[in-house]
Amino acid sequence: MDPDSILNDDQLQKILDDQQVDGVEYKGENTYVISLEEEKVVAIKEYYSFMNYNWSIYTETAGFDID
Repeated sequence: MDPDSILNDDQLQKILDDQQVDGVEYKGENTYVISLEEEKVVAIKEYYSFMNYNWSIYTETAGFDID
């Protein structure tokens, strides 16, 4: 599966709010590192039922490096 394909997800598009995406890296377990124009975020696709999920987005903070 191509990691960039998550950018077609309607729910994720709303969260990212049309920010410029420079790249996507799959880390495993429905976890992705998304490189935006000014920062990197971790996006985790969390399922709450068989076919339903929400995206959780985490940004880099002091003392925590996403790389």
